[in-house]
Amino acid sequence: MSRTTVTQLGQQLEARLRVKLFNRTTRKVVVTADGAAYYERVVRMLADMDDAETSLSVASASPGGGCA
Repeated sequence: MSRTTVTQLGQQLEARLRVKLFNRTTRKVVVTADGAAYYERVVRMLADMDDAETSLSVASASPGGGCA
């Protein structure tokens, strides 16, 4: 993914959330406190989704593990 694409996606996300996620200068990009908090919540959400998928896979693989 190009740097331009990543920049545009980051700006679109900031616009959608109506919050600044990154402080940008000509030399660097630094995550804001809001950006860090958002990242942590998204990481937890993705981990929860992965756990849910794993649970369903295990349940469907065992005999009688389906829904009644």
